[in-house]
Amino acid sequence: NECSLNSMKHELRNVSAVTAQSLQEQVDEWRERGEIDDIDEPNHWTENKIHVFARVRPILPDENLGTVQDRGGVPINEYECVSVKAKQVVLHEEIRAIGGASTGFLEHKNYRFDHVFSGTSNDEIFAKTVAPLLESSTTSAVIMFGQTNSGKTYTAVGIAEQCVNKLRYPLKISCFEVAAREMVRDLLISPPVPCVLRDDGQGGLLVVGASEAVANCPDEALRLVQVAAERRATRATRANQQSSRSHAVLCFRW
Repeated sequence: NECSLNSMKHELRNVSAVTAQSLQEQVDEWRERGEIDDIDEPNHWTENKIHVFARVRPILPDENLGTVQDRGGVPINEYECVSVKAKQVVLHEEIRAIGGASTGFLEHKNYRFDHVFSGTSNDEIFAKTVAPLLESSTTSAVIMFGQTNSGKTYTAVGIAEQCVNKLRYPLKISCFEVAAREMVRDLLISPPVPCVLRDDGQGGLLVVGASEAVANCPDEALRLVQVAAERRATRATRANQQSSRSHAVLCFRW
């Protein structure tokens, strides 16, 4: 009956809260033991090489650790599941039994990158990741990916705002988004205009119908970047009240 169901959910919440506290204690103990190499070699930039960086964003003020519920009302344990040091990310992953029940124990998985950023400003990230590309004579691309609410748009816009102060002018700018079902829209025109993807016959793609604006100074370029960001398709999700619902492509040419 409904009374028994509510009582069961209450018990599950209590058990889950205890488990979340226990998991956090295990993470804290692991960090105290220092079981991660403190290695931070300098980055060696070379042309035609892919560099992979990771950014771990902090827990936001409205994301208090503890116990939350999924869509079915089942409690989910929340704890600090990531540790960062130099070029390594360690995921403290909850071990699940058959059927998905929590065992109350963690396993620690280590992942290595060219560098890992945590508690770092966009300015510092730009200096270490994108600034070296601007000194190169080759065409470069910066690609950002991650789950919803991981901070991709925040990082991308922050880096673009730094780029406009380092590039040569006049600067040609184009910006478009690729949404569901490969729908492409030019973000420099209001309202955004549909574009078409075409094969260029050489293994690449052409965005037919995309405009290209010319900026003569950093202020003009910054305004175009900000306008394009504001025109992106967004909607509210469980993780973010204004989540980007498309892939954005921003191009600089000079």
